[in-house]
Amino acid sequence: MNDKNHFFWICLTGTVLLAAGVIFLPRYVSRSLDLRTLNRAEISERDGFSFLEPGSGSVQDNVHAFGKLEADGGNLVKISSIENPIQVSRELLNNLYDQALMASEQGVLPELDNIYYDWDYSSYTDTETGTTYQDQSTLPAKAWINCIKSARYYSLTYESDENPNKKELLNFWYLCFSDDDMFDYQFLVDAISCQIYYAKIYNEHTEGRIAVMTEAWKMEEEAEMYEKTAKGYYSTLSYLRDWFSAGCMAYYGADSCEFIGPETLYEKLGLLILYFDMEPLYMEQLEAESLDTVKYRGLVTGFQEVVNKIDLL
Repeated sequence: MNDKNHFFWICLTGTVLLAAGVIFLPRYVSRSLDLRTLNRAEISERDGFSFLEPGSGSVQDNVHAFGKLEADGGNLVKISSIENPIQVSRELLNNLYDQALMASEQGVLPELDNIYYDWDYSSYTDTETGTTYQDQSTLPAKAWINCIKSARYYSLTYESDENPNKKELLNFWYLCFSDDDMFDYQFLVDAISCQIYYAKIYNEHTEGRIAVMTEAWKMEEEAEMYEKTAKGYYSTLSYLRDWFSAGCMAYYGADSCEFIGPETLYEKLGLLILYFDMEPLYMEQLEAESLDTVKYRGLVTGFQEVVNKIDLL
Protein backbone atom coordinates (compact mmCIF):
# COMPACT_ATOMS: atom_id res chain seq x y z
CA MET A 1 0.00 0.00 0.00
CA ASN A 2 2.82 2.37 0.90
CA ASP A 3 4.53 1.50 -2.40
CA LYS A 4 1.38 2.48 -4.31
CA ASN A 5 1.13 5.82 -2.47
CA HIS A 6 4.81 6.45 -3.09
CA PHE A 7 4.39 5.78 -6.81
CA PHE A 8 1.32 8.04 -6.96
CA TRP A 9 3.13 10.97 -5.41
CA ILE A 10 6.10 10.51 -7.72
CA CYS A 11 3.80 10.60 -10.80
CA LEU A 12 1.90 13.61 -9.48
CA THR A 13 5.10 15.50 -8.74
CA GLY A 14 6.47 14.70 -12.19
CA THR A 15 3.27 15.85 -13.84
CA VAL A 16 3.29 19.16 -11.94
CA LEU A 17 6.95 19.77 -12.78
CA LEU A 18 6.35 18.96 -16.44
CA ALA A 19 3.39 21.35 -16.62
CA ALA A 20 5.37 24.08 -14.92
CA GLY A 21 8.25 23.55 -17.33
CA VAL A 22 6.00 23.72 -20.36
CA ILE A 23 4.44 26.96 -19.12
CA PHE A 24 7.36 28.83 -17.61
CA LEU A 25 10.50 27.53 -19.35
CA PRO A 26 9.80 29.22 -22.74
CA ARG A 27 9.13 32.50 -20.96
CA TYR A 28 12.38 32.18 -19.03
CA VAL A 29 14.40 31.43 -22.16
CA SER A 30 12.74 34.28 -24.08
CA ARG A 31 13.36 36.73 -21.25
CA SER A 32 17.00 35.68 -21.03
CA LEU A 33 17.48 36.30 -24.74
CA ASP A 34 15.74 39.68 -24.51
CA LEU A 35 17.95 40.76 -21.61
CA ARG A 36 21.01 39.69 -23.52
CA THR A 37 20.22 42.11 -26.41
CA LEU A 38 18.44 44.85 -24.43
CA ASN A 39 19.70 48.38 -25.18
CA ARG A 40 22.01 47.05 -27.87
CA ALA A 41 21.93 47.98 -31.57
CA GLU A 42 23.53 46.16 -34.45
CA ILE A 43 24.46 47.88 -37.70
CA SER A 44 24.40 46.07 -41.03
CA GLU A 45 25.20 47.25 -44.54
CA ARG A 46 22.13 48.32 -46.52
CA ASP A 47 23.53 46.54 -49.57
CA GLY A 48 23.19 43.27 -47.73
CA PHE A 49 19.45 43.02 -48.33
CA SER A 50 16.86 43.95 -50.95
CA PHE A 51 14.24 46.65 -50.48
CA LEU A 52 11.49 48.32 -52.50
CA GLU A 53 10.97 52.05 -52.88
CA PRO A 54 8.82 54.27 -55.12
CA GLY A 55 10.60 55.56 -58.20
CA SER A 56 11.75 59.16 -58.45
CA GLY A 57 8.71 60.09 -60.54
CA SER A 58 10.79 61.83 -63.20
CA VAL A 59 9.84 61.40 -66.84
CA GLN A 60 13.19 59.76 -67.59
CA ASP A 61 12.92 57.16 -64.81
CA ASN A 62 9.28 56.36 -65.53
CA VAL A 63 9.95 55.83 -69.22
CA HIS A 64 13.07 53.72 -68.59
CA ALA A 65 11.01 51.53 -66.25
CA PHE A 66 9.09 50.26 -69.27
CA GLY A 67 12.36 49.51 -71.03
CA LYS A 68 13.18 47.11 -68.18
CA LEU A 69 9.86 45.32 -68.46
CA GLU A 70 10.55 41.66 -69.17
CA ALA A 71 8.95 39.94 -72.14
CA ASP A 72 7.08 37.54 -69.85
CA GLY A 73 5.68 40.40 -67.76
CA GLY A 74 7.18 38.90 -64.61
CA ASN A 75 7.58 42.23 -62.85
CA LEU A 76 4.26 43.69 -64.01
CA VAL A 77 1.16 43.13 -61.88
CA LYS A 78 -2.40 44.18 -62.75
CA ILE A 79 -3.82 45.40 -59.45
CA SER A 80 -7.38 46.02 -60.60
CA SER A 81 -9.56 46.09 -63.70
CA ILE A 82 -12.69 48.25 -63.69
CA GLU A 83 -15.28 47.54 -66.38
CA ASN A 84 -18.18 49.43 -64.76
CA PRO A 85 -17.83 53.16 -65.62
CA ILE A 86 -19.64 54.18 -62.43
CA GLN A 87 -16.82 52.72 -60.34
CA VAL A 88 -14.11 54.86 -61.96
CA SER A 89 -13.06 57.75 -59.74
CA ARG A 90 -14.31 61.13 -60.92
CA GLU A 91 -11.12 62.67 -59.55
CA LEU A 92 -9.08 60.39 -61.80
CA LEU A 93 -11.19 61.34 -64.83
CA ASN A 94 -10.92 65.05 -64.04
CA ASN A 95 -7.14 64.83 -63.71
CA LEU A 96 -6.85 62.86 -66.94
CA TYR A 97 -9.05 65.35 -68.78
CA ASP A 98 -6.85 68.22 -67.59
CA GLN A 99 -3.73 66.45 -68.85
CA ALA A 100 -5.32 65.44 -72.16
CA LEU A 101 -6.59 68.97 -72.77
CA MET A 102 -3.14 70.41 -72.01
CA ALA A 103 -1.42 67.89 -74.30
CA SER A 104 -3.90 68.56 -77.09
CA GLU A 105 -3.61 72.34 -76.85
CA GLN A 106 0.19 72.10 -76.94
CA GLY A 107 0.20 69.84 -80.00
CA VAL A 108 1.32 66.61 -78.35
CA LEU A 109 -2.05 64.99 -79.11
CA PRO A 110 -4.55 65.70 -81.88
CA GLU A 111 -7.74 67.65 -81.22
CA LEU A 112 -9.94 65.44 -79.04
CA ASP A 113 -13.36 67.08 -79.42
CA ASN A 114 -15.10 70.43 -79.79
CA ILE A 115 -16.54 70.66 -76.30
CA TYR A 116 -14.95 72.75 -73.56
CA TYR A 117 -15.96 72.03 -69.99
CA ASP A 118 -15.95 73.78 -66.68
CA TRP A 119 -13.48 71.98 -64.45
CA ASP A 120 -16.22 70.65 -62.19
CA TYR A 121 -18.20 69.31 -65.19
CA SER A 122 -21.32 71.04 -63.90
CA SER A 123 -21.72 72.69 -67.30
CA TYR A 124 -20.29 72.62 -70.79
CA THR A 125 -20.55 74.60 -74.01
CA ASP A 126 -20.93 73.02 -77.43
CA THR A 127 -18.75 75.13 -79.70
CA GLU A 128 -20.64 74.03 -82.80
CA THR A 129 -24.04 75.30 -81.62
CA GLY A 130 -22.97 77.76 -78.93
CA THR A 131 -25.37 76.11 -76.49
CA THR A 132 -24.42 75.90 -72.81
CA TYR A 133 -25.77 72.98 -70.77
CA GLN A 134 -25.94 72.85 -66.99
CA ASP A 135 -27.05 69.26 -66.40
CA GLN A 136 -24.24 66.77 -66.97
CA SER A 137 -26.83 64.02 -67.54
CA THR A 138 -27.47 65.63 -70.96
CA LEU A 139 -23.85 65.29 -72.07
CA PRO A 140 -23.79 64.09 -75.69
CA ALA A 141 -21.95 60.98 -76.81
CA LYS A 142 -19.02 62.99 -78.14
CA ALA A 143 -18.18 64.16 -74.60
CA TRP A 144 -15.44 61.55 -74.54
CA ILE A 145 -14.51 61.81 -70.87
CA ASN A 146 -17.92 60.38 -69.98
CA CYS A 147 -17.64 57.48 -72.45
CA ILE A 148 -15.20 55.42 -70.43
CA LYS A 149 -15.11 51.72 -71.27
CA SER A 150 -12.50 50.38 -68.88
CA ALA A 151 -9.74 51.34 -66.45
CA ARG A 152 -6.87 49.05 -65.49
CA TYR A 153 -4.42 49.75 -62.67
CA TYR A 154 -0.89 48.31 -62.84
CA SER A 155 2.16 48.11 -60.62
CA LEU A 156 5.58 47.79 -62.27
CA THR A 157 8.68 46.89 -60.23
CA TYR A 158 12.15 47.16 -61.70
CA GLU A 159 15.79 47.12 -60.61
CA SER A 160 17.33 50.44 -59.69
CA ASP A 161 20.26 51.72 -61.72
CA GLU A 162 21.85 53.04 -58.53
CA ASN A 163 21.75 49.90 -56.35
CA PRO A 164 21.40 46.29 -57.58
CA ASN A 165 19.71 45.34 -54.29
CA LYS A 166 17.10 48.07 -54.64
CA LYS A 167 13.85 47.72 -56.58
CA GLU A 168 11.73 50.68 -57.57
CA LEU A 169 7.99 50.90 -58.08
CA LEU A 170 5.89 52.62 -60.74
CA ASN A 171 2.08 52.62 -60.65
CA PHE A 172 0.07 53.60 -63.71
CA TRP A 173 -3.42 53.53 -65.25
CA TYR A 174 -4.50 52.36 -68.70
CA LEU A 175 -7.88 53.90 -69.57
CA CYS A 176 -10.09 53.39 -72.64
CA PHE A 177 -12.87 55.66 -73.93
CA SER A 178 -15.13 55.12 -76.95
CA ASP A 179 -18.56 55.80 -78.40
CA ASP A 180 -18.14 52.84 -80.82
CA ASP A 181 -18.63 55.14 -83.79
CA MET A 182 -16.83 58.49 -83.99
CA PHE A 183 -13.91 58.11 -81.59
CA ASP A 184 -11.81 55.72 -79.54
CA TYR A 185 -9.19 56.98 -77.07
CA GLN A 186 -6.68 54.98 -75.02
CA PHE A 187 -4.27 56.52 -72.51
CA LEU A 188 -1.44 55.21 -70.34
CA VAL A 189 -0.88 57.68 -67.51
CA ASP A 190 1.18 57.98 -64.36
CA ALA A 191 -0.99 57.08 -61.37
CA ILE A 192 0.10 60.12 -59.36
CA SER A 193 0.36 62.98 -61.86
CA CYS A 194 -1.83 61.52 -64.66
CA GLN A 195 0.84 62.67 -67.13
CA ILE A 196 0.36 60.87 -70.44
CA TYR A 197 3.15 58.58 -71.66
CA TYR A 198 1.17 56.82 -74.39
CA ALA A 199 -2.02 57.62 -76.30
CA LYS A 200 -3.89 55.93 -79.14
CA ILE A 201 -6.42 58.30 -80.69
CA TYR A 202 -9.06 57.63 -83.36
CA ASN A 203 -11.22 60.53 -84.54
CA GLU A 204 -11.75 62.87 -87.49
CA HIS A 205 -8.71 64.94 -86.54
CA THR A 206 -6.34 61.97 -86.56
CA GLU A 207 -7.58 61.15 -90.06
CA GLY A 208 -6.53 64.60 -91.25
CA ARG A 209 -3.25 64.61 -89.36
CA ILE A 210 -2.21 61.22 -90.77
CA ALA A 211 -2.97 62.47 -94.29
CA VAL A 212 -0.68 65.45 -93.73
CA MET A 213 2.15 63.45 -92.20
CA THR A 214 2.10 60.63 -94.75
CA GLU A 215 1.60 62.62 -97.96
CA ALA A 216 2.74 66.22 -97.56
CA TRP A 217 6.47 65.50 -97.55
CA LYS A 218 6.15 63.70 -100.91
CA MET A 219 4.58 66.67 -102.67
CA GLU A 220 6.26 69.67 -104.21
CA GLU A 221 3.65 72.01 -102.78
CA GLU A 222 3.46 71.09 -99.10
CA ALA A 223 0.64 73.54 -98.49
CA GLU A 224 -1.66 71.52 -100.74
CA MET A 225 -1.99 68.96 -97.95
CA TYR A 226 -3.42 70.24 -94.70
CA GLU A 227 -5.36 69.43 -91.59
CA LYS A 228 -8.28 71.69 -90.81
CA THR A 229 -8.59 71.95 -87.06
CA ALA A 230 -11.59 72.98 -85.00
CA LYS A 231 -10.04 76.42 -84.59
CA GLY A 232 -10.31 77.13 -88.29
CA TYR A 233 -6.69 77.24 -89.47
CA TYR A 234 -4.79 74.91 -91.75
CA SER A 235 -1.79 72.87 -90.61
CA THR A 236 1.00 71.99 -93.01
CA LEU A 237 3.53 69.30 -92.22
CA SER A 238 6.11 71.84 -91.12
CA TYR A 239 3.58 73.45 -88.80
CA LEU A 240 2.61 70.10 -87.26
CA ARG A 241 6.27 69.20 -86.82
CA ASP A 242 7.13 72.46 -85.05
CA TRP A 243 3.93 72.39 -83.00
CA PHE A 244 4.50 68.80 -81.91
CA SER A 245 8.16 69.44 -81.06
CA ALA A 246 7.53 72.57 -79.02
CA GLY A 247 4.51 70.99 -77.33
CA CYS A 248 6.40 67.89 -76.21
CA MET A 249 9.25 70.01 -74.85
CA ALA A 250 6.80 72.08 -72.82
CA TYR A 251 4.57 69.20 -71.69
CA TYR A 252 7.40 66.92 -70.53
CA GLY A 253 9.86 69.63 -69.47
CA ALA A 254 12.65 68.67 -71.89
CA ASP A 255 15.68 70.88 -72.44
CA SER A 256 15.81 70.54 -76.23
CA CYS A 257 14.61 68.30 -79.05
CA GLU A 258 15.29 67.07 -82.56
CA PHE A 259 12.56 65.98 -84.99
CA ILE A 260 13.06 63.28 -87.63
CA GLY A 261 10.43 63.30 -90.37
CA PRO A 262 8.63 60.36 -92.00
CA GLU A 263 10.77 60.42 -95.13
CA THR A 264 13.67 58.79 -93.25
CA LEU A 265 11.67 56.43 -91.03
CA TYR A 266 10.20 52.97 -91.51
CA GLU A 267 6.50 52.65 -90.64
CA LYS A 268 6.65 55.75 -88.42
CA LEU A 269 5.08 59.12 -89.10
CA GLY A 270 7.56 60.96 -86.96
CA LEU A 271 10.26 60.50 -84.33
CA LEU A 272 11.11 63.20 -81.82
CA ILE A 273 14.26 63.03 -79.71
CA LEU A 274 13.75 64.81 -76.38
CA TYR A 275 16.84 65.67 -74.34
CA PHE A 276 16.79 65.79 -70.53
CA ASP A 277 20.21 66.87 -69.18
CA MET A 278 21.72 65.54 -72.43
CA GLU A 279 19.95 62.19 -71.97
CA PRO A 280 17.77 61.32 -75.00
CA LEU A 281 14.24 59.93 -74.88
CA TYR A 282 12.45 58.99 -78.08
CA MET A 283 8.85 60.01 -78.77
CA GLU A 284 7.11 58.21 -81.65
CA GLN A 285 4.13 58.94 -83.84
CA LEU A 286 2.78 56.12 -85.99
CA GLU A 287 -0.46 55.04 -87.58
CA ALA A 288 -2.52 52.68 -85.41
CA GLU A 289 -4.18 49.49 -86.56
CA SER A 290 -7.71 49.97 -87.90
CA LEU A 291 -10.77 49.37 -85.71
CA ASP A 292 -14.08 47.94 -86.87
CA THR A 293 -15.97 50.16 -84.43
CA VAL A 294 -14.52 53.51 -85.58
CA LYS A 295 -14.48 54.77 -89.16
CA TYR A 296 -11.37 56.93 -88.83
CA ARG A 297 -7.70 56.03 -88.89
CA GLY A 298 -5.89 56.18 -85.56
CA LEU A 299 -2.68 57.82 -84.39
CA VAL A 300 -0.34 56.44 -81.72
CA THR A 301 1.78 58.94 -79.80
CA GLY A 302 4.09 57.80 -77.03
CA PHE A 303 7.58 57.20 -75.75
CA GLN A 304 9.32 54.49 -77.73
CA GLU A 305 10.06 52.32 -74.69
CA VAL A 306 6.37 52.41 -73.74
CA VAL A 307 5.12 51.77 -77.29
CA ASN A 308 7.39 48.72 -77.60
CA LYS A 309 5.94 47.13 -74.43
CA ILE A 310 2.30 48.18 -74.68
CA ASP A 311 1.20 44.73 -75.90
CA LEU A 312 2.27 43.23 -72.55
CA LEU A 313 -0.57 44.99 -70.73
